[in-house]
Amino acid sequence: MLFIGITGEAGAGKSRVMDYLSKKERVFILYSDDFAKKLSMPGEECYEAIRKAFPQDYLYEDDGSMNRSAFSMLVFKDKKKKALLESCIHPVVKKRILLDVEEKRKSGLFDFYFLEAALLLEEGYDRLCDEIWYVFADEETRRKRLSERGYSTEKIDGIIDLQLKKEEFLCRTNEIIKNQGPFSQTAERIEELLKERRLK
Repeated sequence: MLFIGITGEAGAGKSRVMDYLSKKERVFILYSDDFAKKLSMPGEECYEAIRKAFPQDYLYEDDGSMNRSAFSMLVFKDKKKKALLESCIHPVVKKRILLDVEEKRKSGLFDFYFLEAALLLEEGYDRLCDEIWYVFADEETRRKRLSERGYSTEKIDGIIDLQLKKEEFLCRTNEIIKNQGPFSQTAERIEELLKERRLK
């Protein structure tokens, strides 16, 4: 079973690629954000660390769960607070993902395990995955997609400023999946990559 990370800038279309992969045989997909949300709920592994680092009541709902929009506003312009929140969550998420990969590998049910994570390279998954695939779209395309999702120009600028540059993605990934034309072209590229690896 190959453990493959899916990365790329916001708006590149990683979720569309993951959705396509999810329909393939003997393929398992995981969004690390979903794992992180689960582990950040009251009673879960990351929750107490988050509560200790961010004790302000306005950051939490009445049931004790995180108010995600409040946290998003808090860390959006403050890199130190963003790094603190990530330090409460990402090490635990990484540990649990690696355990899950081993379980799936032992099961013999899957040929591929695809992981999508917002900070895939920043968190060092390129040293843990068998391969990293880079979903690429140019900045104009990404800005248009983010705008269509309702993001303001200021928010889009902030997101782009915080992300790794294209050159670093290219240096630290194994394959490029261009995703700025018709999705049928993207699908052809995915099929090509899957076929190559199934034949090895």
